[in-house]
Amino acid sequence: MTAVRAHPLFRGRLALVVAVAVASYSGAAAGLDDFKCYKAKDLKNPKFAKTAVTLADQFGLNDGEFTTTRPFLLCNPAADVGANPANADDHLVCYKTKGPKIDREERPRVEVSDELGVVQLEVVKPQLLCVPSSKRVLPAVTAGSFLALSYNVAGLPQGISGSNPATNTPLISPLLNAYDLVLVQESWQTPEPNPLAPLRVYHELLVADADHPYKSVSAPLPIGADPERPSALVSDGLNRMSRMFFVEDVVRERWTNCWDSAADCLSLKGFSFARMVLQPGLTVDVYNLHMEAGGDPQDDNLRDEAVTQLSTFITAVSPGRAVIVGGDFNLHTDGEPDSTQFQRLLSETGLIDVCAALSCPEPGRIDKFLFRSSDELTITPVSWNFETATFVDGMGAPLSDHDPLAVRFDWAVPGL
Repeated sequence: MTAVRAHPLFRGRLALVVAVAVASYSGAAAGLDDFKCYKAKDLKNPKFAKTAVTLADQFGLNDGEFTTTRPFLLCNPAADVGANPANADDHLVCYKTKGPKIDREERPRVEVSDELGVVQLEVVKPQLLCVPSSKRVLPAVTAGSFLALSYNVAGLPQGISGSNPATNTPLISPLLNAYDLVLVQESWQTPEPNPLAPLRVYHELLVADADHPYKSVSAPLPIGADPERPSALVSDGLNRMSRMFFVEDVVRERWTNCWDSAADCLSLKGFSFARMVLQPGLTVDVYNLHMEAGGDPQDDNLRDEAVTQLSTFITAVSPGRAVIVGGDFNLHTDGEPDSTQFQRLLSETGLIDVCAALSCPEPGRIDKFLFRSSDELTITPVSWNFETATFVDGMGAPLSDHDPLAVRFDWAVPGL
C-alpha cells in the first residue's frame, strides 16, 4: 500500500490547523521534510487572480478543472529543534480551490502512517492545492495608513428604528468595503430561532456583502434574560469589521447604569475593545462605543459616569499604548455639560479629538474619532469627512439616521 505522510501543522495566533497530505513512496520518505503551515493573508500587491487548473491525482475520482480562489496557507520546511530541514528552500503555498466534488458513495478510505502513528481516514472533499514554492522575507513596514469608519446604522427593528433598516441595511453592506476598519453601532444579530418574530434585527444583512476578513461576533440578544438588567431586549449593538487582524476576541463592557428617557434600559449599551495588528509586533488598541442618549439630568449624570468608566478602563488596559476610539458619543460638545465631560475624557486619557486636530467645520457632532500615539507608534489623522454623498439610496436619501464618519489615519514607527 502507498504510504501517505501527514505533515503536522502548528496553531499559533496566525496559524490554522488543517490537514495537508503529501504522497511519498517508501524509498523517498527520508528526503521529504515536515512542513509547518501558517494561515496567510493576501496583501494584494499584486492581488491574487483566480486561476483555472486541470488536476488529477491518485484517486482519480473527480479529476477535471478546479479554480484556485485565494492563497490560504504558507508552509515552511520544518525539523525538530536543533536539526535542519533537508530541503530548506522548498516551501508550499496552498490555495483554496473550487471544483468537482466526490460523491458520498465514492469516498475512498485510506490508512496513513507516520511518526505520529497509524490512522484510517475517509477522504471527503478536495479543499486545497499546495504548490511547491520559494519565498523571500520582506523588510518590515515602518509606515502606512488606513481608512476608518464609525457608523450608527440604526439597526433596531423596522418601525422602531429611526431609519428603514429592512431596506437600507443591504445597501449599506457593500459600501463598507471601501474602508479598512469599520466600527458600527446599533447592529444586532437576529437570533435563530427568533422568539420576537416577525420583529428582527439586521447585523447578518450588514455583513453579508462586506469582504473584510476579520469580523466581530455579535453579542447575543438578552431578550429579558439578563439578571442585572431584565428590561434589556438587545445587547450593545457594537460590532467591527477590519482588514487588519485583531489579536484576541473583542472585549465588551456595559455602562454601569441606564435611564429610561431614551429607552436606553432596553439595551446593554457600553463600549468594546480589541487590539489591532498593523504589522507583526506593532498594534493599536481600538475602542468602539455608544453612550447614553436622552436629555434629562439623569442622562447627563450617566454620561459623566460613563466617561469615568471608559477613562478607568483605558488607563488600566492601554497604559502607554497607541489608542483609537470611535463611536456614537451622544455628547454635543458645543454645549454643557457635554463639553466639560468630553474634555475630562481627553484630559484623563491623553486622547485627542480628530475634529480638533484637523480643525473640522462641525466640532459639536456626536459621532467622533479620538486618537493617541505612543513611544512605539505615531498615529496621525490626515482627513475627516462625513460620507453623506456615499451612504444614500437611489433617491439620495440617507441610509441611517446618523451620518457615517470617515477618518484616514497615517501611522509610523518613530525614528525609522
